[in-house]
Amino acid sequence: MEFEVKAKIDRTLTHDEQLKRAIDACELDESTGTPDYYSFQMWFSARSGTCQRNDLPLDVRDGPSPSIKHAWIRKLMERHVEMTLRADEVLSSKSGGRRWRELKLLRSLIAPDDARMEKMLSGAVELARDLGAKAETLVGKTAAAIRARFFAALATQDQELAVRCLGALATHESGHDDGEIDYLNALCALSSQQYQVAESYAKRVSPGDRDFAKAQRIVLEANAWQGNTKAVSALLTSEIAAQLSSCERLLLAHAAILGSEEPNTTFHEVRNWVGVVSISPADAAYNRYAKCHVRAMVELHEGLSDLELKWHAKNIDSLCQTDVPTRILQLAASVGLISGSLKSVSEDAAASWASIILQPDDQFRGYDYLEFQLSQLTRLGAYEAVLEYINNAASSIDRLPEETQTALTLLGVFNAERTADRSLNQWMALAQKYADHSRVDATLADARVRRRLEGLQPMSQLSYREALKQLQALQAKNSTWLDCGMISLGFFRVLELELNKHLVAPLRWIELPAPSERERKLWKPFEHRAKGLELGPLRTFVSGCLEFSDEPRAAGALEIWRSRMTEKGRATLDRSIGSGGSVWTVLEWISTEACRKYRNPPAHTEFLDLDTAVACREHVDKALDDWSLVFLRSTCDEA
Repeated sequence: MEFEVKAKIDRTLTHDEQLKRAIDACELDESTGTPDYYSFQMWFSARSGTCQRNDLPLDVRDGPSPSIKHAWIRKLMERHVEMTLRADEVLSSKSGGRRWRELKLLRSLIAPDDARMEKMLSGAVELARDLGAKAETLVGKTAAAIRARFFAALATQDQELAVRCLGALATHESGHDDGEIDYLNALCALSSQQYQVAESYAKRVSPGDRDFAKAQRIVLEANAWQGNTKAVSALLTSEIAAQLSSCERLLLAHAAILGSEEPNTTFHEVRNWVGVVSISPADAAYNRYAKCHVRAMVELHEGLSDLELKWHAKNIDSLCQTDVPTRILQLAASVGLISGSLKSVSEDAAASWASIILQPDDQFRGYDYLEFQLSQLTRLGAYEAVLEYINNAASSIDRLPEETQTALTLLGVFNAERTADRSLNQWMALAQKYADHSRVDATLADARVRRRLEGLQPMSQLSYREALKQLQALQAKNSTWLDCGMISLGFFRVLELELNKHLVAPLRWIELPAPSERERKLWKPFEHRAKGLELGPLRTFVSGCLEFSDEPRAAGALEIWRSRMTEKGRATLDRSIGSGGSVWTVLEWISTEACRKYRNPPAHTEFLDLDTAVACREHVDKALDDWSLVFLRSTCDEA
């Protein structure tokens, strides 16, 4: 108690921060010149209960420090590996003495008979050596090293390596604990979403085995993901229920809803599992549940966006609930387990989401995984968190695994190109070192597509994506003999939609002067087409406004267009006034020649080859890039 009062360590801090402050307070006792072992052990015991070996988790990669014990094990392994592999370098540094005392302080918590912990530490050292040497073989490795490699494989979602490790462990000469192999098999099956297999292996672990409690949790979670609410409810009446935290219960409820064919009914069933929740980063399962919740939010957001696009295309406002895909209902119900979103956890929602999604183990993962995680943050609006993560990674990229170096470099190139950031040159320089040219070129192309799409209205995005998907499929097959007319038409339709958005839609909700006698014919087609103008009438209408710029209604239209343009756009518009639009570059992209080449053939059932479809896409891309410099993006409303 004396130490607790002296240190005043806030229990609401993360477990890592609590441990750090305790180490700072006990690392050196000035009266003895040694660590204050007694105070540190008393603090740790008060925070975690008695340090029994059965409580120590074998897997310390299931989330960053979900408990004080996890935080201790992580820090212990980090310091042990450091002092084993780089002792001379560390001890010769200014902080060497402190880090050595820190290791001794951390080791003082190991029980004298805890052989498993010593094996974990030796396995961590072997794993670090293997990663440094890029070793893949398991031959001649100790059981501890194979076990460490197994958990590293699960963290990187490398199921093939995880299964190899299990086979090597099962036949290893040093043996293993009773029930351990069944538990590890269950864990492997759970991570690969083989829930029935996971449940079967977990049930083989006996009550007397040291991994029994963790195996029971796997049984619970496997049943939840299968939607077996009755089985989960029955298990929650057993002794294990008292050990579950709020976030563990939320995770079970979340899984059960996503595994149910009747999510709304299941939602009401599983709310009894949760009760009154108190979500806190100090919760043992906070990271796992929070990450699942954020992913559900992202998928729900994108699913609803897709539905809105389809409804917009069909000119309907909403659909009855039975027409909504089951997956959307599942996601909506799972997100509804807590009111609002994870914004309630932190005042800075973006930082909270970033801390959940970007985990320490991400450094072991590749481009696809990191791109998925960072795209989630981008979807949720955490732009600064994404840029900060990538830019920070660049400063330490030499110390990361080779695959991660490539992944982060490509992500840096992607984001810099997508946002037109001046750091692109820096990332391109790194790309020459860490990524091959073909992947860099593909990444740049993807980023340009993303940048163009972000500036388009929903219907334009839908048309562009569908045309691009079909074009890439035919290019992959080199199908030069197929008619690509509808692909070309899909791309060119984007120009029609965007010009209606910029030039026609704004005039519909702003009152303009009555047309003069000279203007009546010009405005007649505009007034009878509520959904916008086709390219021919649109080109004629805009050219007429430029030609009759001294007439009251045309002048009003020109003023509205100016208010929605950049300085460059206004300059090009002013130069074309009185010319009938002959020098306005905006209209050149939908010229009679362009329409004849890319739009008219499919509109009149004529054959259009693959090369022309590719040329049409290039034409549309250049037009969109040009228009992005003409029209203000922030004032672009849907047509």
